[in-house]
Parts: sequence; structure tokens; C-alpha cells
Amino acid sequence: MSLKLVVLNTQSVLMHRLEMDILVDTSDPDVIICFETWLLLAILDSEILPPDYVAFRRDRADCYGGVLIAIKCNLTQERDDVFCQYECEFVFIKIELMKGKPLEP
Repeated sequence: MSLKLVVLNTQSVLMHRLEMDILVDTSDPDVIICFETWLLLAILDSEILPPDYVAFRRDRADCYGGVLIAIKCNLTQERDDVFCQYECEFVFIKIELMKGKPLEP
């Protein structure tokens, strides 16, 4: 199974929502990785992503920085913050591929 990823430095997901929508629509990625999201906690995932993605975010209180990993709902995923014991901008996700095999480096 191949996995299609898109990695973006968005410098504000909201300001570049149209461009991101077009990119996601045309490339149909399995995983979207964004940094410099500039999102507030009050912004819902549904405001920035299509409904067939599950988002894992780490927003900053100052509205700058921030990271996001969005994974298609058809992939088994779970957040794994075991490495994130300090206040940092990391999001760790385990993705399980077909037949129960985890995605490994």
C-alpha cells in the first residue's frame, strides 16, 4: 500500500484555506502535515478540513506557530504523545496500514 502525504508551511491555515482546499481536492492525500498553522483552540477542525479527515493539532496560545496532522478516516490512527512530556509543538501519530501492520520508519 502506498501512502500519499502533503506537507505544508501554511502560515495561517485560515488565510490560505482556499489554496489548501484545492490542493487537498486535487491531490487526495492520505496524510496532511501542516506547520505554522496559526490556529486558535476555538477553531473547529471542520472549519479547515474536509469531513473525511481526522485532525490532530497542537495550537499555541499566542496564535502563531502550531502544528497539525490530518489523516483520512479510512486509516486506523491514534495519537501517541508518549514522547511529548514537555510544552512543545509536536504531534505524534501511529498509523496502522492494511492487515494491521503499523507504519514504521
